[in-house]
Amino acid sequence: MNEVRKAEEIKDIEALDNWVHHLISSWMLIKAEQPLKMLYDAIHKENTSNKSIGNGVRI
Repeated sequence: MNEVRKAEEIKDIEALDNWVHHLISSWMLIKAEQPLKMLYDAIHKENTSNKSIGNGVRI
């Protein structure tokens, strides 16, 4: 999660997307994927604000 935070801090959307993709399947196994789904939606939504993405990282 440290790397996710770092990517968000430098506004590296591509890295965030890669981390979400990498983490979501393992989080699904423990039924904890909802925050990652919200972050994924924020990353892929057109005209998403940095605040929305930051909120998704900090949940």
